[in-house]
Amino acid sequence: MLFKLRLASLVVVSAILGYLMGVPAGAFDVWAMLLLMLGGTLLTGASNALNQVIEVREDSLMQRTAERPLVRGALSQTEALVVAFAAGLLGIFILWAAFGPLTGILGTISLFMYVALYTPLKKRSPWAVFVGAFPGAFPPMLGYVAATGQFGLGPGLLFAMQFMWQFPHFWAIAWVLNDDYTRGGFRMLPSQGGTDARSAFLILLYTLFVIPVGMLPWVFGFVGPYAMAAAVLLGVVMLVPAWRLYRSRDRKDARTLMFASFLYLPLVQLAYVLDRSLYMENYTPEEEQQRAVRSRRTLTYLFIFAIVMFFAGLTSAYVVSMSGGYWTRIKLPEAFLWSSVFVLAGSVTVHLALLAVRKGQSKRALPLLLATLALGVAFTVSQFKGWGHLVDQGITLSPNKLHKLGGEYGVDYTITKDGNELVL
Repeated sequence: MLFKLRLASLVVVSAILGYLMGVPAGAFDVWAMLLLMLGGTLLTGASNALNQVIEVREDSLMQRTAERPLVRGALSQTEALVVAFAAGLLGIFILWAAFGPLTGILGTISLFMYVALYTPLKKRSPWAVFVGAFPGAFPPMLGYVAATGQFGLGPGLLFAMQFMWQFPHFWAIAWVLNDDYTRGGFRMLPSQGGTDARSAFLILLYTLFVIPVGMLPWVFGFVGPYAMAAAVLLGVVMLVPAWRLYRSRDRKDARTLMFASFLYLPLVQLAYVLDRSLYMENYTPEEEQQRAVRSRRTLTYLFIFAIVMFFAGLTSAYVVSMSGGYWTRIKLPEAFLWSSVFVLAGSVTVHLALLAVRKGQSKRALPLLLATLALGVAFTVSQFKGWGHLVDQGITLSPNKLHKLGGEYGVDYTITKDGNELVL
């Protein structure tokens, strides 16, 4: 229990998948992978052990940590420190000797940030999750660097994906264990109110961010469309309980999100590895060039879309603030969330269908187009259900007046509920 091997195993798996992402074709070395596993396990175990030495008093106050060896007195703090330092130094030595100084330095920085920065900050500020997200996102980057001996865009993208994943993952855990964390004096949720609406909103927001960040390896051409589709699908699997948590603030939904996040990370990283090894190796040099052009174009579109959504969000916030809080009494039906999911999934299936057509694979394109059509029908049905639910609540949307602005005609709409009106 001193090394928390279950937690360490998730970290090591992430490092191994990063290694498999970076290793060149034909250069895979099973002994190198085993050394990476050993060094990563020792380093992660040392971090966990030092964490327990620092927090032994707090651990004694919480139910989930009451059986740890230092709390029970099965191990003294001096013995734990000796074991932790020995494991940490040996882990750094293995990474440095087997994979070079850059990998060893990354391991050292990760250990330092987790023990010296993240651990003491947990009692002082919710910003601890942000600080802890850095060493928490190091494993796949470290594995990639171990395979290539150098840093670059590839390991940076793996770091970005795992970094963004940390927030909904750890906040969901903090929501489930909020009472225990409070007894220990830890402040892990982003809002001072703990399990309140603001925390739930931020969890939903950062879960949304997980989806586009998980697509970045595809945008920059490191993986193919199947890995991108897996990242989107598993992101949606996280998004659904995050949305439900936002609406209910129920611990059950936080627990569902927590388990969904446990699935997301290894499955998406495994999809990256499989897609890169099975799909990307079939690219010709001409396709590689087209992929690079597509990456730059897609990134430009994403940047423009982000700017538009930013200003749309500001506009929405202004409208809501001018409504005097009236909007807080209107809950959007869950059908609208599903309609967004159907649009997102349809965008993926139509993209895969176009790729199949370009490659002359008409048999593969047909079921994808049929799936796109089915998703379009599902979107339409969910929209009808959502608006029907609003009508049942007495909420109506009706045209107000036609006006001309900048040479274009537009319509004002009035949303009415129980005699109250808000003109948009």
